[in-house]
Amino acid sequence: MVGRNHHKMLSWEKRRIVERTYQMNVLSDALYKLQKVFGKERLYKIAYTWGSGITFTGVTREELSTIKLLLPKMSKLTKSSNEYGLTMKGTFAEKEIKDYKVTLTVDFKWGLPDTCEIEYKDVIKDVNPEHYFVENGVIKHKTKESVVNCEKPLMEAVFSAG
Repeated sequence: MVGRNHHKMLSWEKRRIVERTYQMNVLSDALYKLQKVFGKERLYKIAYTWGSGITFTGVTREELSTIKLLLPKMSKLTKSSNEYGLTMKGTFAEKEIKDYKVTLTVDFKWGLPDTCEIEYKDVIKDVNPEHYFVENGVIKHKTKESVVNCEKPLMEAVFSAG
């Protein structure tokens, strides 16, 4: 790549190279810092990288706090849960490069603790008339929705399950 004259039509591709280079450098630095704290074996057990981010699985409350301190410029994390577990997502290391933002994504994932139960409810909705044609009557759409019920708040249940 260095020293080569690339065609001007390849501006999108050049931008991806700049983004990926930045992301790879930030991820590498972060992984070295995390490895110093957790050790190589534990880091390989709880983390994996992908494209433009990193995912942590099954970390303890203390590990979560440490990771949040070590990842640069981390955004507020959004929580979501379903019948498979709890997920927290955010971004980190946001930087403006050549008039566009580059960020990395961070995910934290935990399975559902044994103390939680899943309840399934039928959800019945009117069908969008733009997508269906009905001559006599109304067509309904039935789906299943999962509701997670835990003895304590899910985040607390995740950390005390261990």
